[in-house]
Amino acid sequence: MPDEARAFQPRTHLRALVEERLGSGAVILHGAAGSGKSQLAAACAREHAARGTPVVWVDLSTAHDLLGRRTARISGLGSREERTSGARRPYLLVLDDVTDPEAAARALRSCGTDWVIVTTRDRRCVPLGQAVEVGEYTYQEALAYLRDTAGDGREEAAQGLLPLMGRLPLTLALAAKAIGHSFQDTFSVLYGASGPGRGSPLSAVVRLLLRGLSTKQVRLLEELALLARRGLPGRMLIAEGERAAFEALAETSLVVLRDGWVRFSSTVVQEAVRHRASGAVWETMANAIRRCELIYDIEAPDAWRELEFLDVLAEHATALLEYAVRLTGRDDDDLHRLQIVLADLLNLHDHALGLINTLRDFSRATSLARHVLDHATPLLPPDHPALTRIRGHLATACGPTGREEEAIALFEGILDTRLRTLNSDHPDTQDARDGLALAYLAAERPWDAIDLQEQLLTDRRLTLGPGHGKTLMAYNNLALSYLRADRAEEAVTLLETAAETAGDSHRTTLVTLGNLALAYARLDRADEAMELHRLVLSRRSRALGGDHPDALAAQHHLAVLHQRLGRLPAAITLLREVLATREDVLGPGHPDTLASRAALVSAYEEAGDLETAVEVCRQGVERLRILPDDQAGRRLLPQARAWERLAALHAARGDAAARDAALSEVAAIADRMARDGDAAGAAKVTARAGQLRRGPAAADRAAWRPPGELDPDLDEVFSALSKLDPTGLRAARVLRRSFDQIYDGAHTGRFRWDQLTRTEKAGMAARVAIGLGHEFGFPGGVGQEIEIDGVAAGYAFSGSGAGWTFAQNEIGAVRVLLWADDERSLWGMGVLRVQPRLLAAAGAARRGGHRLNLLGNASVRWIHNHAPLPRNVLLGLPAEDTDAIFRESSAAGRLSELFRRAQGQVVGASAVAAVAMQENAMTRVREVRATLGLEGIVVLGGHHEHRRIAEALTLPVPGQGELVSIRLARRGPRHHGAPRVEIRGEPWVIAQEGDPVGLAPLLP
Repeated sequence: MPDEARAFQPRTHLRALVEERLGSGAVILHGAAGSGKSQLAAACAREHAARGTPVVWVDLSTAHDLLGRRTARISGLGSREERTSGARRPYLLVLDDVTDPEAAARALRSCGTDWVIVTTRDRRCVPLGQAVEVGEYTYQEALAYLRDTAGDGREEAAQGLLPLMGRLPLTLALAAKAIGHSFQDTFSVLYGASGPGRGSPLSAVVRLLLRGLSTKQVRLLEELALLARRGLPGRMLIAEGERAAFEALAETSLVVLRDGWVRFSSTVVQEAVRHRASGAVWETMANAIRRCELIYDIEAPDAWRELEFLDVLAEHATALLEYAVRLTGRDDDDLHRLQIVLADLLNLHDHALGLINTLRDFSRATSLARHVLDHATPLLPPDHPALTRIRGHLATACGPTGREEEAIALFEGILDTRLRTLNSDHPDTQDARDGLALAYLAAERPWDAIDLQEQLLTDRRLTLGPGHGKTLMAYNNLALSYLRADRAEEAVTLLETAAETAGDSHRTTLVTLGNLALAYARLDRADEAMELHRLVLSRRSRALGGDHPDALAAQHHLAVLHQRLGRLPAAITLLREVLATREDVLGPGHPDTLASRAALVSAYEEAGDLETAVEVCRQGVERLRILPDDQAGRRLLPQARAWERLAALHAARGDAAARDAALSEVAAIADRMARDGDAAGAAKVTARAGQLRRGPAAADRAAWRPPGELDPDLDEVFSALSKLDPTGLRAARVLRRSFDQIYDGAHTGRFRWDQLTRTEKAGMAARVAIGLGHEFGFPGGVGQEIEIDGVAAGYAFSGSGAGWTFAQNEIGAVRVLLWADDERSLWGMGVLRVQPRLLAAAGAARRGGHRLNLLGNASVRWIHNHAPLPRNVLLGLPAEDTDAIFRESSAAGRLSELFRRAQGQVVGASAVAAVAMQENAMTRVREVRATLGLEGIVVLGGHHEHRRIAEALTLPVPGQGELVSIRLARRGPRHHGAPRVEIRGEPWVIAQEGDPVGLAPLLP
């Protein structure tokens, strides 16, 4: 919490507003930089602390990762349920200097208290709670402040300057310091800044204060200005006298010293100083880089103890890189200096990425490496060694984060570069082969990995010797591939050889013994595996400490072996310990933490304790929710998997509503992944969610029936339909056709269920019944008996997933129940024997029909449920898009607008007909293609070349009667890593924001 500022003005009216609104939601103090938001929040916090209320102050300007790594500790202060029960006291949480509204929203959901104050300059945070705008001092407050700070005999002079300087608290604080040095200079500067287009009074006063500082102080400020906003921790004040110099600067209010950190008092101050630094930028940049070279003191084995300091150094190196790139418009001499600086900065990032990958924080490494490459690649030769190393770190991180094909492509490119610039025996070339092999393994291609690794092991032994660390790791990597390829005995032989070669003291020995334990377990040599796991855990704990990531990994493997052997109490005890320690040491989003949580959930599930399994899984989801946005964005895939796991657990408990709620979260994550450009990842997530909605696998479904229910006829119908349509694709196509037929878009322009009349909706059942009869070869329709494998049955349809009605004469009959919701693109098909006990009471019967009661709905034996229905693309578009489409007066104009606004989505013939409002609508597409081609947009169809292009660009592949539109751009340096396709000999990619609009390639 910041100390109370000199001459602090109590701002009674604002504090009264805060106190009035506390306790009924977060209070959002928002306003411009320098308006005194933090001081106001601190005054409220001190008042609460004086009354005995615990206060948690989170300074997000320096604790950038606190919401990620320490949320468990903050939220542990008390949940709402605990506070209500009296188990914990309420506390006041202050989130100071919030810049990420989404991360703040996640934190507020999980903080466990209603007493929250948020300070922010970002107006997007205002909807998070009850807003209190913090602006300038009142005139009387400003006068009082100047009387207390300007010094003896200067009150009247200061009062005369007030109209020129405004009443912003930070401006007044800086001006008071300036007045103390020279009233005349202050007057001149403020007067000069008062005209239009001359900058703010705050910037003018900053420039004036800089004039009165020593050369050393100015250089320190200029260096600080080039670094990240969060400022410098005490460890980065490396030169003699720097701390004292910054303490003196704090007296000017230009910088703030808090908890050993130094940072600018405002971003406006930082920008003003940065502008001044541009004159001697290269010297200042070199000094800042030297300060960041402290990162080289962090070695891989100790990196986990330096997580926060590593964060700081990496963030400062990135800030310097971003600033350096902005200097590209200078002369040739500056360009030469820039390339030297870039090489130094890339070396810093190279070391940082190596440490981050060693820590297995692959999502974070992926994000940082992409950022570095985006900035540096256009300014350096493509084969620059530093760029190649950064690409290697990116490739290493892509495999474990679900981007295996990208990892393979990157390593193949790196290997090609190494072979062109080095020889095949060079260590860097061998490292590239090793990386490519591990990428193959991550992509479930162990045989490809083995081909490379067997040759690599031979090469390592010849060039480095059998006892070299890289040779021993080659043994281990090849053994892991053997395990993945079900060649466990060969893996054991390799690992035993490696362990014997390394001896007892080599740094790779414990890695080898751990992998050997895994291989023994695969061969059911449980006692030997248990003995080795315990040996590895004991040695690592003794040498590194029990909370070292390597020791925790050994403990995790030991717990998993206990679980495999059926020793669930021992497994659960160990996994709970590992999870708690990993979450505290590595953070809730680290892959190792996620692995321990997944194993613990699995152990509880296997023990039959589904309630605890759900609770542990739910806690994990909440931890991931709170990650700051830069981390949450990097960890979308783990979030999706956590929600999928929770959905599966709810399904196992029979809680369909909770399952569907969890799957809705999965769908939202998939949408975000798609928006962020990860179409392949979004497709995988969506496919898994679809499987969960459909329920158990076919083999499990066939064996399932409601408790106590024996009905051979029902089993016969269930089995016949399951065999006829095991995937559900046939019935889904029938339902899609039925919707399109009843909409009759070619004549009416309709495309939504709510556009139909009641009579038309009632006719949907007949269309579905007739369509299914043709599809499966069963005669009949609604109300008519059909025969399925010798069993008399009939159809019933609902547009909502419930609400089927049955006539009195249908009681006792077997019915095939269908439902479809075009709005949500979901459908289901199940079977049921209609029985009186499954029907609602007579008073609930509607229009002569009986509806199912709760037991009846639960008794449906679903063949497919919540399965994906072929999508109505028009329903998926925002209302403003559909309005814009139908606003066009001509068929061609409407179709053109459709393909502009529905890019990357499958557009069926029915949607084309509804938009064109004519029967031969597909013939219109040819003229639309010509129009859109001038905007760079192609419309892909069922042609084999079109399908090839869609597949290469990871777009949905259009089938017969389907179309997919997308804007293309010629591939350039800014498209590094994006999917590409060759069209008429030229490389094309999906156009990104900022790409110029050009002609689309000609397609057959």
